Amino acid sequence: MRDVPFPEIPYDEFAQRTQKAIDLMSTHGLDGLLLFNPMNIHYYSGFRKTWTLQWMHCCVFSNQGQMGLIIPQIMHEFCRESTWLDDEWIRPFGGAAHWGLPQDPVAAVINTITEMGLSKKTIGVETGVPHTYMLVALSEFDAIRNAFPNATFKNAVDMIWEQRMIKSPWEQDIMRRLVNLTIRGYQKAIEEAHEGMTEEEILKICWRVFVEEGACDTPMAGDLMFRGGAKNYAMSTPRQVGKPLTKGRQMFFDGGASLKGYYCDFQRQLCVGEPPALQRRLVEVSEAGQRAAEKMIKPGNRICDVHAAAMSVIDMLPEDLASRGVES
Repeated sequence: MRDVPFPEIPYDEFAQRTQKAIDLMSTHGLDGLLLFNPMNIHYYSGFRKTWTLQWMHCCVFSNQGQMGLIIPQIMHEFCRESTWLDDEWIRPFGGAAHWGLPQDPVAAVINTITEMGLSKKTIGVETGVPHTYMLVALSEFDAIRNAFPNATFKNAVDMIWEQRMIKSPWEQDIMRRLVNLTIRGYQKAIEEAHEGMTEEEILKICWRVFVEEGACDTPMAGDLMFRGGAKNYAMSTPRQVGKPLTKGRQMFFDGGASLKGYYCDFQRQLCVGEPPALQRRLVEVSEAGQRAAEKMIKPGNRICDVHAAAMSVIDMLPEDLASRGVES
């Protein structure tokens, strides 16, 4: 094991993920993985790209434990200093011609697959759903696939989700830190919100807290918006605007910060002044649904079970409001 001065993922975490993936590949009939989704590349290799530029990034992973990364040359040294991969399997492309590196990332991917002995094997790829899309040009993927007529390319998304849906203690700690710092940003913004302040000014408060709490990185990441209502915007998920808030204005924070490649997404709301009775009732029902869902969060239950518990309460809302004389 070589020296890694700035590991994105601790070695024990990396080793556990690697072994679990090898075991699952055997269960799912896969000899290797061909990954282009940046989040999957990060999860398995520990490499997270430093820019948002869409140069090809690819991870080739065999069930014999070999793991290779095909990345732009400009990220080569950082990859060495932040991952536990063997030097021989870190494959940069591009750069000055006299360096002798492949200029075509497709050729580098083909060479890596060949060297790992996967030319005639079953290779898992991200061709399914949910939310595990390959970030690669269709022409590039076709060129890779056509280079191996004797290989079988099989959807690996079920295998990937089977592994990633169970979070390790290290991941859980990152998530707790991320949610807590996002909450503190929301709380600070809500405390300082007042009539006449613009949405942009409120959002700046959030981001300032996020950065001060450690959610600063390269690239800066996070998804945070204000959710207005039909009475204020023609869409429910707009960006913030510069219009001053007026008394009675109701707003939702939606999204969150990012930390070490992990994201969170939840909502908090505010009202400029005293909220109306209808809004209070909507919050009460929402909280009741939330509590019902939380009771279902336990080992053995599925996410759909948690959702169903919440909706068993929230679905009663139309009848509840009708009994109070509110027209839907």
